[in-house]
Amino acid sequence: MSVERKFISVPMQNTEKHEKITSYFPFLLSIILNNLETFTSTEENKNHLLINNIGLKIDREFKNQTTFSNRKDLTDSRLKKRLDFLRDKLQISNITPYQDDDPQFYDFIASKISSLLSQNIIEAEKMEVRVCTLCGHQIERDIDLQECNNCSNNEFKKAEETVLVLNLSNKVGLIEDKLVGYQKKKVNTILSKYKALPDKLIVSRKRDYGFTLDDILNVNGRVLDPKLTMALLPEFVAKTEGIQELVQITAQRHVLKGAHFSSAASDYNDKYLLLAYADFPKDMSLEEDFLKGYVQLYQIGKDLDLKENTVTQVKKEFQKLSNQLTILTSIISSDEGEYTFELDKAELEKNITSILQEAKAFNFEKSLLQYRNTIKSLCKQVIKKEEYQTTLSPEVKERLKNLINLYHVNR
Repeated sequence: MSVERKFISVPMQNTEKHEKITSYFPFLLSIILNNLETFTSTEENKNHLLINNIGLKIDREFKNQTTFSNRKDLTDSRLKKRLDFLRDKLQISNITPYQDDDPQFYDFIASKISSLLSQNIIEAEKMEVRVCTLCGHQIERDIDLQECNNCSNNEFKKAEETVLVLNLSNKVGLIEDKLVGYQKKKVNTILSKYKALPDKLIVSRKRDYGFTLDDILNVNGRVLDPKLTMALLPEFVAKTEGIQELVQITAQRHVLKGAHFSSAASDYNDKYLLLAYADFPKDMSLEEDFLKGYVQLYQIGKDLDLKENTVTQVKKEFQKLSNQLTILTSIISSDEGEYTFELDKAELEKNITSILQEAKAFNFEKSLLQYRNTIKSLCKQVIKKEEYQTTLSPEVKERLKNLINLYHVNR
């Protein structure tokens, strides 16, 4: 079955700290926004969780532990803990994980690399690089790096090596039309960074783990740059699941560091929804429902980071909304009596339509405001419940229930 549009979080690194709720913010937000996309559908959404297992950080962590002799066993164990946390602690169901070292994904990469080579989008060529004198880790000649990312050695030598390069053309065009739900200041910063990108990027690395390039480069111990591997994972998910347009939820730093790999190497229709950084008060519990999908809505497209006082204000607003939702929920659970009232069904449908239309156009701030105003209006009617005597029909109750859960992760 084809899906018109789907929100998805960019691949998250499979580190040991699996209970840090802030690291799941893009994933939690994707669930809410997909609920908005499929409001009229009766099918349960698949919640796609993209996992990054390839890279220097996990390379080092594997070398420094003694529990697992196989690297895949280590990352599979961590993924299980993540899934248990999401299902048990956050009550997220129907999670479909995709990992960047799965065999099926490697088959997709092999086909993709072959296609890119035939189009000269990527090429094998001789190039002068800087090489760490201790471990052999290579970096581009023009990058000012004071110590090796792999072993922290600070001595490099120049060497001419056969590398795989990604050719960048129309660099601003790589991202210009892919940013949605944003504000202009942030986009201008990103565009200026893209103008300064080099014409060629090395996408082969000397590593022990990853998608091997030995047959392509005729050099042993070379793998595809993990940034390009991760950049291709969303396209693999989209084509596997039949998704026509994929909107990746991420922070600005990811778009600056990795989106150009995806844009240059992928012919897929993908976009990016940017989240601002939020500075949470130190006394705020990370177990609160407030952090399980609501505060992220205020991080969308903001030019400035959310400071502590802003987060505190948003939390107060959330608590007020939660109280109103509790009142409305009591109506749904009551068959008749004091919690019955006459509902303007036409007005409810009009408000729901407005909420969904604004979200469809990436106007999430307006959509959320319309949602809060609708809940507030319904609550005012409930407070005057003695004036109303008509019990809600099952159909209207179900519609009201859907409205209540519209901006919640656990729909």
